[in-house]
Amino acid sequence: NSCVRKTILFRISQHMALDTIGSCLFGIEINSLLNENTTLAYHLKRIFSISWSNLMVLVFRKFK
Repeated sequence: NSCVRKTILFRISQHMALDTIGSCLFGIEINSLLNENTTLAYHLKRIFSISWSNLMVLVFRKFK
């Protein structure tokens, strides 16, 4: 029961953070609590699912 509550709170905080980023950084209203399949949500999930080692490879590849 406690684990389920933590998971729900984590998901809600992710959506709130995504809405804040979209609003402040890009000036768009995402409303990710109602629609989880937005383009920005998709790309941010891909960014945050990358492992740190793969991210470092991508970053240093640009400096070659």
